[in-house]
Amino acid sequence: MKSMGKLIPHFKKYFLHYTIGILALLIVDMVQLYIPKIIGEVTDGLKEGTLSQQGILQAVGVIMGITVIIVMGRFVWRYYIFGASRHIEYRLRNQIFSHLEKLSLQYFTKHKTGDLMAHVTNDLNAVRMAIGPGVVMMFDSVVMTILVIVTMAGHVNVPLTILAVIPLPFIAIGGTFFGRSLRKRFRDKQDAFAKLTDEVQENISGIRVIKAFVQEAKEVLEFEKANRNNFDKNMQLVRTFAIMLPLLGIVTGISILIALAYGGYLTMVGEISLGKFVAFNQYLGMLVWPMMALGWCINIFSQGIASWQRIQAILDEIPDIYDLDTVKQIKDVQGKIQIQNLTFDYPCADEDVLQEVNLVIEKGQTLAVLGRTGSGKTTLVNLLLRLYNPPRGTILIDGEDILDIPLA
Repeated sequence: MKSMGKLIPHFKKYFLHYTIGILALLIVDMVQLYIPKIIGEVTDGLKEGTLSQQGILQAVGVIMGITVIIVMGRFVWRYYIFGASRHIEYRLRNQIFSHLEKLSLQYFTKHKTGDLMAHVTNDLNAVRMAIGPGVVMMFDSVVMTILVIVTMAGHVNVPLTILAVIPLPFIAIGGTFFGRSLRKRFRDKQDAFAKLTDEVQENISGIRVIKAFVQEAKEVLEFEKANRNNFDKNMQLVRTFAIMLPLLGIVTGISILIALAYGGYLTMVGEISLGKFVAFNQYLGMLVWPMMALGWCINIFSQGIASWQRIQAILDEIPDIYDLDTVKQIKDVQGKIQIQNLTFDYPCADEDVLQEVNLVIEKGQTLAVLGRTGSGKTTLVNLLLRLYNPPRGTILIDGEDILDIPLA
């Protein structure tokens, strides 16, 4: 629950949307249970010759009315649940971007652009799937399963229901088993996407250097390798789905086979009517989706939680450039710069970038700083702009420590 802390306010804002959507989903699940029952009664009536033409028309009218309710209900729950997940995704993307703007250069030297792009695309999409379709699948896998099994047992036959339902939990077990492989391959796919994005970003930002040193062919090969790696990781994920779904279909087929065999026997000996046998098979078909939804729900929530933890790590990052408690209100900046005994190194560097720098730049004075690549020119300017924090007492503006001057 603690890890979901920054997500809870978004859920609270759209709590009403989820409530309306879940109520609509419950109504749809309950109403559609009447269709097999009506079809079964019509079947028995036709077989026994007790159903008139008017009765058939009434049954058709009732089914059409139920269909209208189902269509309207599905529109409502899709609009509110999926719509709320899209709105939360939009708000989260803005929140992440706004937070990234507050972080210092030091953070971006540790985290590549490709990784950040993966967070605000793939990871955010996985979170949206968890709080949108994942919610629907979780609800259906629990509520729909209970409703259908209770109706099958009460309306048709208890032993037949037990036998037919026995294979179905293997769908959820299979979904959980494949879920481990799916989560790993999903992470591999995200990493491959991050590397590909980072490769493209570095090539675009450094295109002048690439052209200057005639490295176009080399970079094209590097891009092709990254692109092939991304393709291969995606295909591995797709292959897992390609294996999982047919196997789940086999389990469903076994359940239907049991229903046809034992249910057909019970129908022939007269223990259940033909109409109830027809209705039972339709109920069994309705039960396949919740079982599959349970496996999918586990996978989607696993991916969503893993992705949210990656996103939360960004949102939990505290900017290291901020106004300290010692900050003073400065009304006017004259522009005198004093640098005294400035030594600075980056967190991941092995040696100092600047060593014992001392200089004074008077108001209105111009100073040229020359040096070869890597000598610290940009670092010096970045420290003056407080893109990095210099050691206290090393940079003064109009006699005030730069750390005590408001960022604004």
